Amino acid sequence: IPHRPPGENRVTPLPRCRTLLLPFVAALALAASSPVAADSLDDAYALMAAVEATTIELQVDATPLEDVVDILGALLDVPVHADWEALHGDLTLERDDRISLNLRRAPGSVILDGVELELAKIYGLPRFEYDGGRIVLTTRKGAAAFTETDAYDLRALLADEHALAELRRAAEFAAPTPPPAETPDEPAEDADESTDAEPAPESPGRVFVNLLMRHVAPDEWIAYGGHAAEISERNGVVVVTAPATIHRRLHDTVERLRALTPLTVDLDVALITLSRDDWRALEQRRNPRDKIFARRLKRDDRATVVWSTRMRGVFDRPISVDAVAPGDRHIRFESTPRWDPRKHVVNLDLS
Repeated sequence: IPHRPPGENRVTPLPRCRTLLLPFVAALALAASSPVAADSLDDAYALMAAVEATTIELQVDATPLEDVVDILGALLDVPVHADWEALHGDLTLERDDRISLNLRRAPGSVILDGVELELAKIYGLPRFEYDGGRIVLTTRKGAAAFTETDAYDLRALLADEHALAELRRAAEFAAPTPPPAETPDEPAEDADESTDAEPAPESPGRVFVNLLMRHVAPDEWIAYGGHAAEISERNGVVVVTAPATIHRRLHDTVERLRALTPLTVDLDVALITLSRDDWRALEQRRNPRDKIFARRLKRDDRATVVWSTRMRGVFDRPISVDAVAPGDRHIRFESTPRWDPRKHVVNLDLS
């Protein structure tokens, strides 16, 4: 999101500091359950993006799997490990099992998929999971050791009548098969066997959760016989415990659904002071227009949050802030959030 240079802001900067009026937008209102989980997932998302952006080729001939794992780490320039206990217990894969591959230049994520498929021909399908800043070759059951918990605030989406109607229509065609209900040993004494009352309609949140479990990694949810993912919902807030790969697929799915009817946007606006040197150090590691950069900046020990607020805007309608921050700093800006359906991003120019 573009921001104005320090000299053009209507805020008096501190001496030798760069004053940033930094809005960062969570169009889907995804809120992390805790700073630790947020950092770990952010690291995993950043690593996934780096792997996808790295083009490599893998040519091995009867090479021990342990060596192939090391080769992948060297090619991708990231830590790559193997969960040998899970691989041996679930797939009888050993360190010295040999594989041959000739994978031409392709994104790193495609190469990892190729390794999984080659191993699946003999041993069953393993999987690469992203655990913070490292990649781990493991199994479906083993992935349960690399889960993170995150909370997805979907209240704005579920309050949108048009989006909710689309969800209900989709649910009619893709209702997941519920797990078998437990049958009591004996019927309750006051049970009315002649009751033909129809079941109560599912809440919007429950409809949404069912769709997610049906279309995002359906074999992974513990409720349906999987090993690595759990999900619950209350009043439009969905809490998910799952590996980072599933979290990312959930995130992308919610983003696409939100893009169908992008009516509102949640804004977290902050006035942050940071020395120029510290700003340059952060800027070298992360794009300042990145939402992850903004989230981390607020929690950085070197930054001082002078003032912050949360607000909700409507796309293509002006929003404004007129407030006084500590130290009698007068904060005033206007903007009109606009949705870019091609890039799936929110544009927010400050004035």
